[in-house]
Amino acid sequence: MSQLSNLPTIKDVFDHINDKYPNWIFCSSKSFSSDYDYLNKNWDMTLNSHRDKGIEIEKQKIILVSGFNKDDYLSFAEVLTRVGFIVRSVDDFQLCSECGLALPTISYYNKMKINNMKIPHFWLSRCSNC
Repeated sequence: MSQLSNLPTIKDVFDHINDKYPNWIFCSSKSFSSDYDYLNKNWDMTLNSHRDKGIEIEKQKIILVSGFNKDDYLSFAEVLTRVGFIVRSVDDFQLCSECGLALPTISYYNKMKINNMKIPHFWLSRCSNC
């Protein structure tokens, strides 16, 4: 991870990740769907908690990856998270086919439902307003 932390730009970090594991990063989104707005609010709260400590982090993107089955993947995710990204598995999130915002997969939606999280009454593969 120290090698990643020493790279001068975010682009360099992504280049390093893509060189080492070209199929790990699947896609990205600028935000979660407003159907799951509390996920956006949690992301904002996390960034604000860093700001309260004097660490300025700008909100970046949600990065969907093929999984976390290698130790390197966790290191990559940690570095990206430190600079404002959210890294999630494609097993848990997908993109709306209409607008490209992140939505939970049906299996993750069902986990959220079991855990009594604030979610829509039924799962859709696209945003409710698309």
